[in-house]
Amino acid sequence: MLTDISLSYVYAEEIRLYFGEAVALYFNFMGFYTVALLLPMVLGFLQLFLSTESIAFFCVFNVIWVTIFLEVSTFNRSF
Repeated sequence: MLTDISLSYVYAEEIRLYFGEAVALYFNFMGFYTVALLLPMVLGFLQLFLSTESIAFFCVFNVIWVTIFLEVSTFNRSF
């Protein structure tokens, strides 16, 4: 999986050259978003199968996660 992430720049450049900037930025963001959603997905499944009493923790985690995600994605777009 890490090799796919490291090669994403090559694919993004090919997409940019063929389809244009807007489509390349969309695919780049969607790749970043998909990788970023892995941690909430794992914690959601753990919460579902192990303990339903931890729903409050999961809600707080999601609020913190989305705040960090928005800051990191804004930082990534600035470059």
